[in-house]
Amino acid sequence: MATVSTAKLSGHCYKIRPKAQDGFTLTELMLAMVLFSTVLVISTVGFIGMNRAFNRGIIKKQLSEGVQAVSDDISRSLRSQPNTSESISCDGVDLKCANYIKDWKTLKIGTICYAWQTPGSDPAVHAKGGIRRSVGACTEESGKTTEILSSRYVVREGIAVSKLSGSNIAGDELYSVKGIFSTSENSAIHFADPNIPGDNLRCKGTAEDSNVPTCAVQNFNLIINPRGNSE
Repeated sequence: MATVSTAKLSGHCYKIRPKAQDGFTLTELMLAMVLFSTVLVISTVGFIGMNRAFNRGIIKKQLSEGVQAVSDDISRSLRSQPNTSESISCDGVDLKCANYIKDWKTLKIGTICYAWQTPGSDPAVHAKGGIRRSVGACTEESGKTTEILSSRYVVREGIAVSKLSGSNIAGDELYSVKGIFSTSENSAIHFADPNIPGDNLRCKGTAEDSNVPTCAVQNFNLIINPRGNSE
């Protein structure tokens, strides 16, 4: 409480009041700084979270567009082949694949060849990404191939093409096309354990690896009618 002093001048008494304080006290300034810092931290964390969500959405969209391009290309290849033509899958190990690309998996539909590498679960092993398309013999010569899936993405499982049973009428064949695609960083992928029911290949949690914010997995499962329909 402010002290009011009294002074006596020329026989008169005067009350001298202290000058009113201007600005904030130290306590008020500290509280304001704490409040401002809290709001700043919350805003920064929210912005970072939104930015990561936006970037992941962009990556998923680009991967989905790449998978759609692959399915469209395979559909066109199936439509262009005779009804009696069978697709042939090779993994670079079987004897029938002796003339195919070593260490690459291939899918041959008539005269069209698709080639890719499927990386394992070892984070230190990086396979070449993308899917290459060539006409005639399967080859890895860049001048004779067309990249239909960006090298930023890899084929985790597949690509498997099979004719469905019960569709033997010419022109009414149905083909099942399956595969799993993802971004290329192995460390960000949770690989399915066959001993655990319902355990699927997916991206890890955000706290498990620094590459998870840029991870995306796309499951590819279509039924294609060579006449132009797909489900």
